[in-house]
Amino acid sequence: MTDQPVSRQSPSLIGGASIIASVCVGAGMLGLPSSGAGAWTLWSSFALILTMVVMTLSGWMLLEALKNDRDNPVRVGQLYQLLTARNDARELYRFHPRIMAWLAARQDGDGLNRLVETLQTLEPGFKLEDPELAVTCANTLYHRGHPKTAIRLLQDFHKRFPNSDQLAPAYLIVAQALANGLQQWEKASAFLAFIQKRCAGHPVHQDIEVWLEQARNRQPLKGPKASFQVPD
Repeated sequence: MTDQPVSRQSPSLIGGASIIASVCVGAGMLGLPSSGAGAWTLWSSFALILTMVVMTLSGWMLLEALKNDRDNPVRVGQLYQLLTARNDARELYRFHPRIMAWLAARQDGDGLNRLVETLQTLEPGFKLEDPELAVTCANTLYHRGHPKTAIRLLQDFHKRFPNSDQLAPAYLIVAQALANGLQQWEKASAFLAFIQKRCAGHPVHQDIEVWLEQARNRQPLKGPKASFQVPD
């Protein structure tokens, strides 16, 4: 007995809209005939259309209020959820610095990864223009299991921000992502050597030999061990 291929049909827009409308209306639709008794078709249709217009306008007003409240993390979260539910990639791109900072503060690496993927559909090779925010987001992505996205976010960091004090932390994250996340020890060593050569004044530089030794031994890059000794 041979298996016959099963044809798959993509769901129709009308069918999806009908399901969503049915869920939204629910059992209340059973009471519409009795509620519209006396008004009949004309006035009942007018009431439904008026309700639809009011709800649409209130949604637009809510969206504008969320856009203008920049410093309230609750509003930023609501804006992100609303734009994600609408799948509005252009508005997500417009407000991405604010939203990405909010996601990083919540340590939401999965949300950051999805947002970066969405932004890359509009701008292939998308990168942040704020070096500190880029390092913060990449750090969250790396620690939440998205090393490749973290590396892409920090690609060519030394060319885009040659004088930034975030250069050493950025390439340390890249080295950790390459070694601990992707097992690419040689590339990780190259980034650590770059830090050793170019970032002599940064606090990371004093422990760079420890990181390099761990990379040469193919050990997880965790840096120097914490010391709890109290000086005399």
